[in-house]
Amino acid sequence: MTNVAPTELTDRQRALLRGVVEAHIAKGRPVGSKELLERTELRVSSSTVRAELAELEGLGLLTHPHTSAGRVPTEAAYRHYADGLLERLEPNPGPFPLDLSAAQAEVESAVDPGLANWAGQYLNDTVAGLQPGTHQLRQRLEDPTLSPREAAFLATLRPTFTELLEEGKSLYVGGTAGLLESAQGDELEAYQRLLELLEKRAALLGVLGQALDPRRPFVRVGVELEHPDLQRLSLVGAAYGVANRTLGAVSLLGPVRMDYEKALRSVRGAASELSRFVEEIYESN
Repeated sequence: MTNVAPTELTDRQRALLRGVVEAHIAKGRPVGSKELLERTELRVSSSTVRAELAELEGLGLLTHPHTSAGRVPTEAAYRHYADGLLERLEPNPGPFPLDLSAAQAEVESAVDPGLANWAGQYLNDTVAGLQPGTHQLRQRLEDPTLSPREAAFLATLRPTFTELLEEGKSLYVGGTAGLLESAQGDELEAYQRLLELLEKRAALLGVLGQALDPRRPFVRVGVELEHPDLQRLSLVGAAYGVANRTLGAVSLLGPVRMDYEKALRSVRGAASELSRFVEEIYESN
């Protein structure tokens, strides 16, 4: 895939490229200069548009079928378009905050400074560096050598650290029937491969794990998905979780010709709601 830095394009080229991508998403056919002038409202001639399209084609961002004078965006164009959407999204608040307020409320009246200092030292010595949710971490928080008072105090803090077992990763799939609603031509083969891959959930979990970024939504286009059965598709997703812990991701798999703006807003909104829901569970424990 050809990567073109946004600064290498003029404002007019960016507008035209965005117009080609959005028109192709909407209609799934080559886009001509006349349609682009109507969509972008640029005050230039058709010949100027054609010259700019030829330049974009030379950069590897557009191509055109032999049977049509219109242009079709390449995977690199969709990557460029998705990057622009990600830049315009409002930033996430950052890594999921570590919130011990609920635990503090439960133990505040029963804790003396000595016990609190001991707990801090114990956690630093025995828990630091372990992944939240692992069996090893759980075992250390249930150390049989602890006194009843120490064990009770750690039990109050435990929900903050142990919510998800790494061995319990799950993949929940929905909406497969809707994959074929807007399929066109060679997209059918890509969908068939995806449906077959959904039966191999471990492979798909691996793809999601590689793409996951807890700080912001992510997009992977075509060949950026290393699994061969996914390289004619795109993946859009966003992480959810609490307490500096990514618990999972909401993701959409679809054609390279997907509505990335709608997909990004959908997964981001769903991930935000899931994070809020999980946080409420933490606070109630």
